[in-house]
Amino acid sequence: MSALLALTIFASMDDARSADDIAPTNASNVVTVVWGIISYVRWPGEQKSLRICLPKDGVYAAAIRESSKVVDLGRPITVRTIPPDATNACDVVYFPVMQNDEASSLLKTLINAPVLTIGEGSAFCTMGGMFCLLSSGRGSAKNSGAKFAANLDATSRSPLRISPQVLRLSKHGRGR
Repeated sequence: MSALLALTIFASMDDARSADDIAPTNASNVVTVVWGIISYVRWPGEQKSLRICLPKDGVYAAAIRESSKVVDLGRPITVRTIPPDATNACDVVYFPVMQNDEASSLLKTLINAPVLTIGEGSAFCTMGGMFCLLSSGRGSAKNSGAKFAANLDATSRSPLRISPQVLRLSKHGRGR
């Protein structure tokens, strides 16, 4: 996905109509947002392969895993299940809805590391994640797709270079 295409996708999204967290309902929208965010990030000393770490289970994890076979970010993509040492083994970690202490502990180890963290629900940003996926879940099908918010504290402390374009297109703030 080219940066211009990703920007077009982001720019066409409507603002979330509600602060309510409702898990995104459309896997293709989630996949588009996740790859779009990733396309606007640069890592220090970029590796040849982009290492994406996903949970073992989950609809969105499966959709992201499958889409990694066709997305073009200009370098190979390696997808694996989240390992115990994600700080050194992953460039991106995707979190489903935070439901257990293990996921929360993992997120804490990744704060300030050169690892992009993307998760579901505003609680993810409140806990220190960089980007959280939201959905208004209301109104027409046009308005029910995935939205995202950026945790500006987490993104500014990170050694990653995140394009201001993606930050402007997000719903800013911690856990909004």
